[in-house]
Amino acid sequence: MKTFYLVILFTVTFYAAGILLFTFGFLLSRIVVARNSSCDFPSPQGDPALSDDGHPWLTGAGVALPAADDCPSAPKGRYRRAVLVVVDALRFDFVFRNRSGERRREERPYENKLTALTDLLEARPHNARLYRFVADPPTTTLQRLKGLTTGSLPTFIDAGANFASSEITEDNFIDQLHQLGRNITFMGDDTWEGLFPKRFGRSFPFPSFNVKDLDTVDIGVVHNLMQEFRRSDWTLLIAHFLGVDHCGHTYGPDHQMMTSKLTQMNNIIRTLMEEMTDDTILFVLGDHGMTKTGDHGGDSKDEVDAALFVYSSQFITASPPPPLGFKTHSQIDIVPTLCLLLGIPIPFSNLGSVIVDLFHYDSKDFIASLYHQVSVLHLNAQQVYLYTEEYAKLSNDLPRDKLKQLNGVFLKARERLKNLVEVLGSNSPDDAMMNDLEELKGAYESYLLEVKEMCRSVWAQFDLRSMVMGLLLCSTAVFLNFILATGGIRRFGSSPFMSRLLVWLFCSAVLGVLLHFGVLNEVAFCTAVVLAAGVIHRKTTQSEIRSLFSRCTLNRLDLFALTAFVAYVLSLFSNSFVVYEDVVTAFLLLTLIIFLCLTVISSIFHKAVNADTKHGRHSKLEFSTVTIVLSLLFCISAALRLSQYFRACREEQWTCEMSVFLQPLSALVSTSKFSSNIRIFLSVVSVSLIMYGSYWWLRYCGNLNGSAISVVMVSYVIPFSAVMIVFYWFLLALVQSAPNVVMPQGILMLPPRLVYFISLTSVLVLVVRPLCLFLVSRRKDPAEMQELNLPALNREAIIPQIYNQLKLNYARNSQISKEAGASNSDAQPPVIVYGLATVYSSSHLVLLLAVTMLILLLLGDGVAPSILLMWIMLFAILELDACHTRIISYRDQNIVPWISTVLMFFLASEHFFSTGHQATIPSIRWESAFHGFTGDFSTNVIPALLITFNTFASYVFSTVALPLVIFWRCTRGRWALPKVKSDPDERKGELQLSEDRNLLLQKLFSAVIRYIPLFGMKLLAMMLCVTIHRRHLMVWKIFAPRFLYELIAFLVVSFFSFFVFCFVIRVDRCVDNWIKKIES
Repeated sequence: MKTFYLVILFTVTFYAAGILLFTFGFLLSRIVVARNSSCDFPSPQGDPALSDDGHPWLTGAGVALPAADDCPSAPKGRYRRAVLVVVDALRFDFVFRNRSGERRREERPYENKLTALTDLLEARPHNARLYRFVADPPTTTLQRLKGLTTGSLPTFIDAGANFASSEITEDNFIDQLHQLGRNITFMGDDTWEGLFPKRFGRSFPFPSFNVKDLDTVDIGVVHNLMQEFRRSDWTLLIAHFLGVDHCGHTYGPDHQMMTSKLTQMNNIIRTLMEEMTDDTILFVLGDHGMTKTGDHGGDSKDEVDAALFVYSSQFITASPPPPLGFKTHSQIDIVPTLCLLLGIPIPFSNLGSVIVDLFHYDSKDFIASLYHQVSVLHLNAQQVYLYTEEYAKLSNDLPRDKLKQLNGVFLKARERLKNLVEVLGSNSPDDAMMNDLEELKGAYESYLLEVKEMCRSVWAQFDLRSMVMGLLLCSTAVFLNFILATGGIRRFGSSPFMSRLLVWLFCSAVLGVLLHFGVLNEVAFCTAVVLAAGVIHRKTTQSEIRSLFSRCTLNRLDLFALTAFVAYVLSLFSNSFVVYEDVVTAFLLLTLIIFLCLTVISSIFHKAVNADTKHGRHSKLEFSTVTIVLSLLFCISAALRLSQYFRACREEQWTCEMSVFLQPLSALVSTSKFSSNIRIFLSVVSVSLIMYGSYWWLRYCGNLNGSAISVVMVSYVIPFSAVMIVFYWFLLALVQSAPNVVMPQGILMLPPRLVYFISLTSVLVLVVRPLCLFLVSRRKDPAEMQELNLPALNREAIIPQIYNQLKLNYARNSQISKEAGASNSDAQPPVIVYGLATVYSSSHLVLLLAVTMLILLLLGDGVAPSILLMWIMLFAILELDACHTRIISYRDQNIVPWISTVLMFFLASEHFFSTGHQATIPSIRWESAFHGFTGDFSTNVIPALLITFNTFASYVFSTVALPLVIFWRCTRGRWALPKVKSDPDERKGELQLSEDRNLLLQKLFSAVIRYIPLFGMKLLAMMLCVTIHRRHLMVWKIFAPRFLYELIAFLVVSFFSFFVFCFVIRVDRCVDNWIKKIES
C-alpha cells in the first residue's frame, strides 16, 4: 500500500516542481533599479537648459525655477505643505455633477453627493480642478499605493500580496521627504504602515481588512484629521478613508449607505478646505473605482476610472477649464506633480508625467508661464531619461531601437531648449518663441507618453528558461499519469523500461533545477540528458514498450469522453472561449450525459435477456428502465439549466445581466423586498432538502440505526449546523435591511463559528470512527423482534444482511437449530447487521455532507440553491454511471472508466461558474473571509483558506465525492438489467471490496490517478497558452488570471484527492477491524 501513496506523492511533486519553475519564469516582477534620486544630481541652475543667468525678465516673472533651500537638484516648491486625502474606491462619477439627475425622478445613491467639490469647481475654477484619474490594473489597493508613491507601473504578481504588504524599497516621494528631514503625518488604512514602516513622524493606522466595517477607519481619521491639520510641523498629511470602498463591497454603489458615506466625506472635505492657507495644496483622489457590484481588481472602465480633485486657496492655475468633459491623467502622474510642487526630487523610477495645468499660474505673462511648464516637463523628462538608461544597463527588456529613438527625441528637445534659453536672454519674447515653446512642450509630453507606453508593454520580464523547464516537468508528470492510468500500478512497477524511465526523469529534473540556479550550463544539461536517453533507448526492447500500452483499450464512450475533454482543453487557447468558458463547460457536460444515456439505452435493448426480444418485442421492464434513464437525463438537464441563474458576469460578456442571487442582499432589500424574501426562502428550502435527502438516503440504507458517534453526528449535530447557517442568514438579512440596527458582534460571530467547529469536528470524528453500522441479535420470538423498532423491509430491498465473515457462525447456528428442533432452547440466534452493504459510501456521504455545510456557509445564501442542484446532478450521474458499468463489460474490472472521472471533472468545472465565480480578479468573493470573523486577523492564513475554499468549492465537492463512483456501482444500477440473475457476491454490496483489499486499492488508485491528470493537463494547456500568448494584448486581462485560477485549482484537487484516498483506506481498516472483532 505504501507504493500507492508514494506514486501519488511522486506524481504531484513532479507537478509542483514544474509549477514552481514556470511561475518563477512567468510571474516575475519587473527589475527594480536600486537607485534613488538625490540632491547630488545637477541643480536647475547647473542645467544649461534651465539656467536663468542673464534673463532678468524671467527672474522677474518668478518662473526661473530657483533651487529649493534644502535640495539644489529640485526647483523651489510653490507650496510648503500638501494634504493627500485618499478616498478608497472614489469612482469618477461619484464626484462630478450629473445634471441628468434633474430630469429624473430620483438620483442614484452616489450621484451629486460631493457638493463641496463641485460647487468650488463652478465658483472658483482657477482654484480647483477635477481630473479623470485612470489607474493601472490590477486595481487593488496595495498596487495602487505603490504606483501613487513611486510613479512606477505595477506588476501582475503583486496582486497576490494585496493583503500581505511588504516594505517598498523602490524610490518614492515618502522616502524623499523622509531623507530631507521633512515630517509626514499619516492616518487611515494600515496598509501604508506595511509599505513605509518608520517613515511617518506621527501615525494613526487602523485595520483595513474587514470590508463589512464601514466606520472604524473613517471615524479614526476624522477624530485625528483636523487636530493634526492645525499643527504646523508637517510637510505632507495623508488621510486614507476606507468607508466608501467597504460600502461598495458590502452593499454595492446603488445603496443608501453609499449616500451616507459620501455625505460624510463631503462634510469632512468641506471643513478641511475652509481652514486651508495659501501655502497648502489639497489632493482628493481615489486609488481605483468599483464595478456595479462594488468590487474591483480588474481593468474594466468602472474599476480604473477614479477621480482626482486639486484645490488651493491660492490661485492654482491660469488655464481655463476644458469646455467639454474633463482631462484624463494616469495615476502615476501625481508623483512628479506633487514632488515639483513641494520642491523635492522626483523618484528615480517614476514614469509619470507632470500635470502641466498646475504649473500654469501666471495669467499676466503667458509666455513666462509656458516656459515654466516646459521647464518642469524637462526636469520630468530628464529623470525618465536617466531611469531608462540605467534600466537598459541591467536588462535587455526594453527594445533597443525604440529606446534609441526616444532618447534621440529627448536629447534633441534638450538642445532646442538650451538654444531657446540663449535666444531669450538676448531678445524680447515674440510669437516665434511662443511657437517654439509650444513645440517643445509637445515634444516633451510625447516623449514621456511614449516611454510610458513602451515600458508598459514590457513591464514584466519573462524567464523563458524557467518557463520551459516548468513545462517539461509538467509534461513529464502528465505522461507518467497517462502511463499509470492505462497500465496500472502493478504493470508500472514490473516494467524494466518504466523503472529506467523513472530514474531518467528524476535525474533530468534534478539537473534542470541545477540549471535553473546556474550550477550547470545549457550544454552540460543537454549532453547529460541526451546521453542518458540514449542509454535507455539502447537497453529497451519494443516488446517492453508495447506491454505498457497493451491494456490501453478504450471503448466508444471513454473515447468520446476523452475527445470532449481534449476539445475543451484546446478551446482554452482562444480568448473568446475563455470568456465564455461557463457556456462551453455546460455544453460539454450535457453532451457527455446525453451520449452516456444513449449508450445505456442502446445496451439495454442489445443485451436484455428476454425471450420476447427474439420476436422483436421488448418487455415492460426494459421500457421502464429506459424511462428511468430518461428521467435522470431530464433531472441533469433541468439542474444544469437552472444553475445558469447563479453565474457571475465577466466584463467581456456584454449581454450578461447580474443574477439576483449574486447581488448583495442589502441591494435587493432596498429595491425589491419581494425578491429578497424569495431568495431567502429558496435558500432555506435548499438547505432543508440537502439535509433531509441525505438523512433519508442513509436511513433507507440502514446506516442511521444504533448510537454510534458517526450516526449521532449525521442525525443531530450536522442538522444543527444547518439550522445555524439558516439562522446566520436571517441575522445578516436583518442587519442589511435595517443598517441602523446595531447587532452585537457576538451574536453575528456565534453561528458561523459553531458551523466551523461542527464541520471540523465531524471530519475528525469520521476519521477516527467512520463506520455507520448497527449489530443486533435476532430474537426467536417475533414479538420480541418488534421491540427493536427496526425498519421492516422485504428481502430484496433490505440492505443489512449477513455476509461472508458471518457465514460460519450463521451456518453453525442453523445446523444446531435443525438438529435440536424448534423447541431446542440452546440454539443461538443468528446475527443481523444494519448498514453493512453501504459501509463505505455511508461514511463518505457523511463526510461530503459535513463539507457541504462549510460550503453553504462560505458561499452565502444566494448560492445555496446551486449547491442543491450540484447534489442532484451528482446523484443522477452516479446512478447513470453505475448502470453503465453494470451493462458494459470492461476488459479490466480493477480500473475506473474514463467516462466516470471526466464527468466528475466537468461537474467541478461547470459548478465553478454556477457558484458565482469567474476566472477574473473582481469575481473573488472577499466577503467569505468575514463569516465568523471581525477582520482583525493576526495572520493572512485564515482569510486565505476561507477565500480559497469559497472560490474552489465545486472542486472540493467533486473531489471529495470522487470515491462514490467506486462504491455506488456495488449496490446501485441493478435496475438496468432486472431479468439477469445477479452474482451471489452482488448481495454483499460494498462489503465485497473488503474481501479483496487489493481490488479496492486498485480501483481507488485508478480513480485518483485518472482524475488528477485531467486537471494537470488543463493546467499544462494554460501554461502553454500563456507562454505562447505572453505578448498577447489580453494576456494579463484574460490568460494570466485563468492560469492562476487553474494553478490553485490543481493544488486544491491534488490535496483533497490525497485526503480522500487516505480516508477510504482508513474506512477500509476500520471495516477490517470490525470484522475481526465480530469473528473473534
